[in-house]
Amino acid sequence: MPARQILSLVFVLLALAYGALGTSLAWTGLPLVSMAMAQEEDDDEDDEDDEEDEDEDDDEDDEDDGGRRNNDRDDDDDEEEGERGNRMVRTVFVPAPPAFLPSRPQPSPELLITLSETLTVRQIESLGFNVLATETIDLIGRTVARLALPENLPVSEARQLLAELSTDTRPVENTLYALQALPCTPEGCASLDMMGWNPGSTCEASPRIGMIDTPVDAARTGLEGGRIETFSALSSDRQPAPSDHGSAIAALMVGQPGSAAPGPLPNAELIAAGAFHRGEFGAISADAFDIVRALDTLSRRDLDVLNMSLAGEENALVAAAIDEMLASGVQVVAAVGNLGPASPPQFPAAQEGVVAVTAVDAEYRIYRQALHGEHVDFAAPGVDVWVADPEGGNLRSGTSFASPLVAAALALGASPEDLSADAIDLGETGRDPVFGYGLVQFPGC
Repeated sequence: MPARQILSLVFVLLALAYGALGTSLAWTGLPLVSMAMAQEEDDDEDDEDDEEDEDEDDDEDDEDDGGRRNNDRDDDDDEEEGERGNRMVRTVFVPAPPAFLPSRPQPSPELLITLSETLTVRQIESLGFNVLATETIDLIGRTVARLALPENLPVSEARQLLAELSTDTRPVENTLYALQALPCTPEGCASLDMMGWNPGSTCEASPRIGMIDTPVDAARTGLEGGRIETFSALSSDRQPAPSDHGSAIAALMVGQPGSAAPGPLPNAELIAAGAFHRGEFGAISADAFDIVRALDTLSRRDLDVLNMSLAGEENALVAAAIDEMLASGVQVVAAVGNLGPASPPQFPAAQEGVVAVTAVDAEYRIYRQALHGEHVDFAAPGVDVWVADPEGGNLRSGTSFASPLVAAALALGASPEDLSADAIDLGETGRDPVFGYGLVQFPGC
């Protein structure tokens, strides 16, 4: 066989082997990139001199484009493969991992359904469902059952089975909600004086604030001596989540003067519902059943404002309970979420009537993980914010930490209309889907 044919055969075999290896690595979730084309993501939001990444401009905080990516394409097909700037570039296409291989184990799905005279626990159990808990929710006038599905029964078929039992009620999934906080490195702290509040001042106002979060440790640094009431909204089969997030959110509102993490309303009365649990695979989340239970209890506490530093998919039962809270005059504030600017709206922030809060850093730039959307109402500091922890304090980032600051401002008696009139306009003139009405300023105490 001529040498040229042998060489061609070798190249074909190498190409086949490389393709097989790429597919294998992609299925296992390992990254595969072509040589000289891999470029690390630029995570430094504060470095204004960073060069633009050829593949993706990851700095979504650039004020020139209002936080939106600018992906310019070269449409010259002649340069699809070959020399560019005296450098050989070869594009490698790697198959996406199959949808049935999740990045982490998923909790077992559950359903919620409203019981009635025509739909009883015994009927539901006769179909093989396990009724994990039931609760009468006075806020919405319904008794809700939390169900585990029969083994190997898909959710769609489970819902159909239940729907055939009664036409009076419709089963919904037991939606999971996540905390909207991410760890950060101590590169600076977003100062609360951005909102017109002096950490050395003391406000004597004593509004009543509710919150739904992880448990709150009232003995935590910054909270000792505060007017804090806590209760658990967890089902009996749930293991409580750690108290770090809830305690940090509480201190941002009612942290005591002179502590490592003072808050603007140290004399406020805080009623904190612990609704987050540690799941079967270690994930921290709250389900719709426990959130509705928390809302039901809080509805009887004559709140001025309710903070929800959490986000998830829309759920009809949670939405109905929040609507009742809003109708009673309680202002509900929620974090927009940290899934990125291209993510669909998250709830309850996207629900009509809820005040949706995004996060900015000390340079008034949008938090690059924050969602964008027409529902965004206000911005508050949420990047490298100093929060309470067991050692005294730490820096954290996320829309979770912006939401309670706006809740504190509303608790002083201001309306959303008042806050919008006094907010510092950021981004596009007027309300926009990135910053909403702008950076909230604390009203007079």
